[in-house]
Amino acid sequence: MLFYYEPISIKVNSHYLGSLDFGCGIDPASDPFPDVFRLLSFPATFVSMKAYPFLETQVTVMNTQEPKVFRTAVEAALEAIGGKWKPVILFHLTFGMKRNGQLLRLIPDITQKVLTQQLRELQHSGIVRRISYDEIPPRVEYDLTGFGRTLEPLLHSMCLWGESYIRQAYGEAAIVLHSPDSRDDDSL
Repeated sequence: MLFYYEPISIKVNSHYLGSLDFGCGIDPASDPFPDVFRLLSFPATFVSMKAYPFLETQVTVMNTQEPKVFRTAVEAALEAIGGKWKPVILFHLTFGMKRNGQLLRLIPDITQKVLTQQLRELQHSGIVRRISYDEIPPRVEYDLTGFGRTLEPLLHSMCLWGESYIRQAYGEAAIVLHSPDSRDDDSL
């Protein structure tokens, strides 16, 4: 079952009723045109087009989202992977699957709340996947998707550039703990 959410406007007989978040569960294997819609603003409300066929002709659903405009593709890249922690998280994931605790040990200055938020944003962007195992105690791992793996050369190039910057700006007064040619040490 796939779930899709989007802000929409509702009109009945050309009268604007308001906007709300709209979600639908779609099982593409059985029905490409979903039968039941769940209105998220009214969690107990379910509208079945089969039960209320008059809604098909009277209700018009309009997408209110305008196209996203980027001045350069760099803006789009920074939207997906920009910030203080996302590139660092992604760099560590280039070495393989990591659990939450491993990432916290590798990035000791990040808080649990921020790590969770950043991982969710990366998941939403399709760069990181969350793998949840049905075990007791629960086990969750994070890994780069195929699309996320396309960032590997960029992240490793950023590391090499960063090492050059460190030499220029700090000389011998700085230390790099992880580089692309080293493996993550989970025992930190």
